[in-house]
Amino acid sequence: MLKCVFMVFALATASCTHLAMEPCEDDDVKVLGNNTPGTARIRTSHHRALLSRPDEVAGRLLPYALMSAYAYYMRPGCNDAGNPVRVSADRAEKLREMLASTTDAASSWTQDESIGAVSPANPSLPGCEDDQGLMLHIWQRKLDNQTLVAVVFRGTSGDGDWAHANGWWFTRFFNSDNQYSRARAHMQKIIETFDQRATTKGERKPRFVATGHSLGGGLAQHALYAFPNRVEQAIVFDPTSVTGFADVDPEQQAQACACTTAELASLGVDHGAEARILRVYETNEVLVNLRIFHKVFFAPERHVQELRFPLNESSNVIAKHGMQTLADNLYELAADQRRYEKGSAWLASKNAACTNRLIESQALSCKATSGAVCPR
Repeated sequence: MLKCVFMVFALATASCTHLAMEPCEDDDVKVLGNNTPGTARIRTSHHRALLSRPDEVAGRLLPYALMSAYAYYMRPGCNDAGNPVRVSADRAEKLREMLASTTDAASSWTQDESIGAVSPANPSLPGCEDDQGLMLHIWQRKLDNQTLVAVVFRGTSGDGDWAHANGWWFTRFFNSDNQYSRARAHMQKIIETFDQRATTKGERKPRFVATGHSLGGGLAQHALYAFPNRVEQAIVFDPTSVTGFADVDPEQQAQACACTTAELASLGVDHGAEARILRVYETNEVLVNLRIFHKVFFAPERHVQELRFPLNESSNVIAKHGMQTLADNLYELAADQRRYEKGSAWLASKNAACTNRLIESQALSCKATSGAVCPR
């Protein structure tokens, strides 16, 4: 019954709100509501489209999906609060093996456990959860004379996440010390640490990507908003709507909503047709359904692209939210594209004209100026 009411609401509002996007595909191609297994669809600030190579899309996202799944693993020696959402040591090792398949050996992802959150019980051991439940992992990959750093925030795992993060919209007014403020502090330290390492080695300044699942996706987006000149992209999975956008000043907000900045360009960052934030959802999982209310009242923004995959056949919207299943399904979908290194070439429709419109509209959006902090 509830699902029927939701669908009636969605259909009733689609024609009179920002849910009504400009057409892109041929008239006989159904995009909205197309849940054919094995497909992938995108929502940009102007268009919806089915993507022609779901395997390439999955390959582009795969390393960050695997890291976000691994983020629920707590290293030995940490003060374990017994949080129910976690991965075992065996599962963690499997995720490491899967991640190794996404690169060649010469430029593989390696985890840096020398920096991160610490627990009060063992302040000398980074990479644990702190007293609020915040936990993050750091991975790095060498690209010629430069390091690409992925900062991975764990999603909701225990009670601390609810008390100090998921309720940010309300708790921020009486408690400024929360997981979002701590994520900023950690990000600052991470940037300074890797910058210093690059200077010592005579290398180019490093590049940073933030990622995470659920709450971790919100924290990852916050890292980009707080450091828009250093965090080039946030690639997030089934993310919360809580991003802490209001906690950063207007100049940072505007820079984060820009397609790039002069400093990012100087570091060799080229997003192509990709947006700064890629939000990746399992179709009809719980948080993507909640975002419909946001879409009713707010115009889409150029710095966000939304990707949906109908990979999980469960009818349980909570079960669809699980990161482990999403990571496994993306791994299988990517197949021989697990070592994807083609930039934004994945952003292509089966309809060449639609592909051109996707790319051209993003390029035009990047030039747009308006009264809005984040233009369409």
